[in-house]
Amino acid sequence: MPDQIFVSIAVSSPELLAKLPGALTAGKRMAKWATDNNYYVVAIDDSAGLVTKALLRKKLLTAIDEVQSQAALRRLVLFFAGHGAIKGVNEPYWLLSNWWTETEEAIDLISFQRMLRYYRPKQVALIGDACQVLHKDFMEVKGSSILPRRDEQPSKFELDQFFAADAGEQAFMIKAVGSNEAYCIFTEVLLDALEGDAKEAFDPSTKGELVVTSGSLTSYIAAQIPLEAGRHHLTMSPLPQPGFYTDTTYVRFPGSWLAHREPKPDDRRSTPRAAFAETLKTESIIIENERLEKLRSDKEQKAANIKVELAGSEVPTHFESGCGLSVAGAWVKSITQAKGWTEADYTHPGWFRVNVGGAYPGRDWADLLVELNTGQSAYVCAVYNFIAALQAHGSGEINLLNRSLGPPSGNEDFVRDVLARLSAGLLNATAIVDIAAQARRGKHIDFILGCLAAYLYDSIGDLDGIRSIAYFFTKRDQIVPLDIALLSGGLIRQNDKGQMTVDIPATTERQARTAVERAHRSTHQATPLVKGAEIGGRAPWLRSGWRAIDTANIDESAWTWREEALGIIPHLERGEFSAVNGQGAEALRNLLGAHSAEQLRSNEALWDDYELRAAEEQEDAKEQQRANKVG
Repeated sequence: MPDQIFVSIAVSSPELLAKLPGALTAGKRMAKWATDNNYYVVAIDDSAGLVTKALLRKKLLTAIDEVQSQAALRRLVLFFAGHGAIKGVNEPYWLLSNWWTETEEAIDLISFQRMLRYYRPKQVALIGDACQVLHKDFMEVKGSSILPRRDEQPSKFELDQFFAADAGEQAFMIKAVGSNEAYCIFTEVLLDALEGDAKEAFDPSTKGELVVTSGSLTSYIAAQIPLEAGRHHLTMSPLPQPGFYTDTTYVRFPGSWLAHREPKPDDRRSTPRAAFAETLKTESIIIENERLEKLRSDKEQKAANIKVELAGSEVPTHFESGCGLSVAGAWVKSITQAKGWTEADYTHPGWFRVNVGGAYPGRDWADLLVELNTGQSAYVCAVYNFIAALQAHGSGEINLLNRSLGPPSGNEDFVRDVLARLSAGLLNATAIVDIAAQARRGKHIDFILGCLAAYLYDSIGDLDGIRSIAYFFTKRDQIVPLDIALLSGGLIRQNDKGQMTVDIPATTERQARTAVERAHRSTHQATPLVKGAEIGGRAPWLRSGWRAIDTANIDESAWTWREEALGIIPHLERGEFSAVNGQGAEALRNLLGAHSAEQLRSNEALWDDYELRAAEEQEDAKEQQRANKVG
């Protein structure tokens, strides 16, 4: 019995979307390669019926159970060919047959990855020949982790990811021509490497044998995909992310392989690929590329606009209460919270003094539910000695900073840039490690940076990176934001007062992966176990955190909270931060245990008050001037 599993999934005819016959070619060819290389192969496609999450679950569980009955699961490879989508910085999906009519009929890649921790594979490779397109049609997709939770403690695994397209980008299929069947560019280039047809794909550090490794495959894909796409007048930006560091080998050949290799009948290299391009409608392809370039340009412009909005929003540097809320771009109708109180600051209609029921910097906090005139209710975790700055944009999305009191830090521009690119769909994964390393440097003066770094680590399966961030919050005697606790894999409990805590597992020293990490030892040093670290917030700070609840390691004492939280997910609004629609506001208020606070006056009334007081102050000043003249 093999100790490695290869799952090949091909969805060529999903609801509403263009048919992809090349996906079937890709699935069959990858399954054949896996069979030839001693994998336990599970091949699933829609040539004979629908591809559903129930079918995937059944096939996957059978394969895992059979392999683990004989040995530890050394490696699991999941290959997908079909249509893909993204909804945010950490929300990629692979769409199954009925994705449109049944919103859970999609593979939620991040949730799948997290759930796999309960099945204890040593290595996982995710290979996706699919787009990662951001579009309004995909906003309702919920997706599924496919696998059910097992009664095991979550474990770490090494993660390789090879995706045909970076966030927001497209992958392409070449149509059938004569006797040549349709094929997907990414899979064919991948197979050139795995089948030993590309000498550039062999690891140069090995002697005597020709070996394709995690690292050499990454380098080959990154270099070759743009060239191959260019031959067809197309633009593709692949996203290979190596993560194997123990056994990095995918396939090996004898040293004489290239000299004696016999061309196979279906070897696509026997026919110049440029010939396929001649039959395509080149004009339409060029138009498509122009459309993609315009989309990128539009996103860059949106990011620039948001950055200007964020920079232009006046945020106070202190509040008499030691904590405050600043809201721009919308009117505040009401604020409810579970402890402490909030009151409007008459000097500015968008500023509010917040009392969190304590005065310990970075530790005392309170949940706020901020109802806006847009119909949304935004969640804010207010922390003593910090100011929460909420910015509502015309698109309906919300940005949030949670920075320490005092003048803006040197990180302020970096924070604005990250948030702007995040909201515009431009925070891709090509430099995850470096972006995360830079972001976490400012986490103690802006909690949101710590959350963003944790999500970036989560996207590449770096549990130790997340746990390290959590540890350093506790070392600084600060709360651990709920999102980071959920992602850490540590056990989350709730005491009889409703306070939640997390046990943060220890991490081991590792080698720095980049020059940026080498410059900051905290990103790769060992950290100790922390028991009972206090969690900040009873709701996730970012929308992606709600998806982490189902796969988090939650003790029975917090199951009631978990079930209530899962019930709020259908009411979440679009955007990167936590906000709910009108129907979800009451449910979120109950989850937070927020009391019914006195309704704040409308923004118009606050402006009236502000203008009245300003007029009174001007009149007082004039009176003082007259008195001075008389004197």
